[in-house]
Amino acid sequence: MEPFCSGVMADLRCFSAAFSGLWGAINPLAVAVLFLGMGSRYSAGQRRAMVGTACKVALGLMVFFALLGRQILDVLGTGIPSLCVGCGILTAATGFSMLCSSDGPADESAGSVGFGSQRPNLAITPLAVPLIAGPYPIAEIVERAALLRSLCDWIALLASIFLAVGCVALLLNIAGKLVDSLGKTLPKLFFRISGLVLLSMAVQFILVGLEQIEPFARLLSGRC
Repeated sequence: MEPFCSGVMADLRCFSAAFSGLWGAINPLAVAVLFLGMGSRYSAGQRRAMVGTACKVALGLMVFFALLGRQILDVLGTGIPSLCVGCGILTAATGFSMLCSSDGPADESAGSVGFGSQRPNLAITPLAVPLIAGPYPIAEIVERAALLRSLCDWIALLASIFLAVGCVALLLNIAGKLVDSLGKTLPKLFFRISGLVLLSMAVQFILVGLEQIEPFARLLSGRC
């Protein structure tokens, strides 16, 4: 009985460590606040559709990188720093488009999920990638997966991914329901601020990636 209890406790510690590390890497509260601004120009149906799509895509990416991330990165000859730079460029493009987007009327019909040219679907970019399944969560998953030695460890890691994404989905849906409390005058401002924050995040992603790539590391550190 004691070995069994010891094994269960070890699995619980593995799950707890994986979940806490992933939770910190995603920073779901910050993602929910950003979605509060991003979703301010969308109808309730559109917001629900975005959350559902984003969480499914993010979950698929995280599970994929948990199972095959290290092998794929090795085959492609790339790594987490390059992923940071790529996510930064992708985020910058989205943030810039949000800052420069038109202010056409949103479709407020109940259950509407059509977006149209004036309302780009933000589910995959930037909500799924990089806000939920960004370079930091993926790096956490890949590094932790490399240390796993048993089936129970793998189950604990995958369970932590499912739970983390589920909690993110819950927070995003709560944030989506709070959007209507912004009134009629704040949505435009909140949407623009979200775009500006995404641009700032993009710069941070790119700098973090370049700091780990030679010769950019020496250049950024001020060394010749």
